[in-house]
Amino acid sequence: MISSQIATVLKQAQLTATLSNKIAESVSITAVFITPTGQYTALGVERMMNRADFIDARSELIQIRARLQPGIYFDQLVKYRDALTCQVIISSSTDRVMKEYVAVPLTDKDVHAESNSTIANKTDALNTTNLVPYEFQLIDKGYAKIRNIPVSNIYLMANVRDALMTIMEQGTQAIGLTGYDKYQGLELYEPVDNVNNYRQIIFPSGTRLKDVPQFLQKHNEHGVYSKGLGSFYKQNHWWIYPLYNTERVKTHPRPLNLIRVPQNKIPDLNSTFYVTPTALTIILTGKGDHTDHADIRKQNEGVGQRLIMGDAIAGDTGYHYNAGRALTTRADSMQEYKLSDRRDGEEWIPINPNPTGNIMVSLSENARNQGEILQVEWRNGDTGYLEPGHPLTYQYFYDDDTVYVRRGVLLGYRNDYIPVTSDVRPILKRTTILTIFLKAQDRYTDKQTS
Repeated sequence: MISSQIATVLKQAQLTATLSNKIAESVSITAVFITPTGQYTALGVERMMNRADFIDARSELIQIRARLQPGIYFDQLVKYRDALTCQVIISSSTDRVMKEYVAVPLTDKDVHAESNSTIANKTDALNTTNLVPYEFQLIDKGYAKIRNIPVSNIYLMANVRDALMTIMEQGTQAIGLTGYDKYQGLELYEPVDNVNNYRQIIFPSGTRLKDVPQFLQKHNEHGVYSKGLGSFYKQNHWWIYPLYNTERVKTHPRPLNLIRVPQNKIPDLNSTFYVTPTALTIILTGKGDHTDHADIRKQNEGVGQRLIMGDAIAGDTGYHYNAGRALTTRADSMQEYKLSDRRDGEEWIPINPNPTGNIMVSLSENARNQGEILQVEWRNGDTGYLEPGHPLTYQYFYDDDTVYVRRGVLLGYRNDYIPVTSDVRPILKRTTILTIFLKAQDRYTDKQTS
């Protein structure tokens, strides 16, 4: 018997949904490769995958496996690998979507130079007898230009928020993206935790635009968020967000509402996704995998840190005398914090021997220890509605009568289009794995964490 609490949420989502998916829907994919001299349609797409890592990556990793004749692949596509694009057309029973990418052949060897066989060297002759699957990486055309843009500038009397917004906005707009790839704007989570004003913020030569948020977060004098920082380019927007701030779900205009339902509770579903004006409700019925190394990390890395502040090393603390008057400056030479306690009292709070003016990095490392990682399957999921670092609530059964509700953040996803037929042009089904960060359960904490 399904919990009345979850049943109510599902009923409300169904009644107010403006859009939903069909769990049984299948698709076919067509890939057309375009070079400066011609275009070539793949004879079938076997698989397609797109993966988003909102912690370490800056855009989606997309890969496709397409069947092609060897002569077309080696003599036409690999030859123009530095000017190759791919149009991917995904067709279902209700609609058809086309997107164009920069294509990178992942097998770029020269079979003629290898000269292992005179037969293999005659790739044109193999076109009538061989059909080989080849792998390509696909890159968003807008991001393909953004990722190579260097920045170098000095901002005087500035804070990290204004410097970050200015350089990301101006730097991306200056590229001049047009049409479908036109830049749509910056989504920066506010407020940032570092509100200090600096005499100067320097971006040295060799800094790339896509790395600017991480440069500020990890810089020895700055820092942005105290609970980690991620930046991601998705759907023509830059997204900059804290990684482990589970409180964001309270203020987000349309958070994720993840409902985890075991298969024995709901054996069949028509839809697994409902879009409403105030929430995105996702029903998760597939396999789940939970990882929690928080206490292990606390024992190895500590429950806090002691930081030697750079101001103390520079002599900017203590008492200064001027014209017979004493001026008291910030006297702290060390900052110490502890985010949680271990119940047995065996705790490690290490001293970082490197002087720093940035406490955000160490606070972020310890914020990661205040939660757990969960991977859950979303059948026929549509990740176009998911934001990088999307705040969420996660509901699941503790037993037949108890439902837990916990706060979290979306850390990434992986989409796989998997063939369900063995035709030359196979029919594919889509499955999605969501990776989420959940605030630690009360039973594992001293209830002093926030």
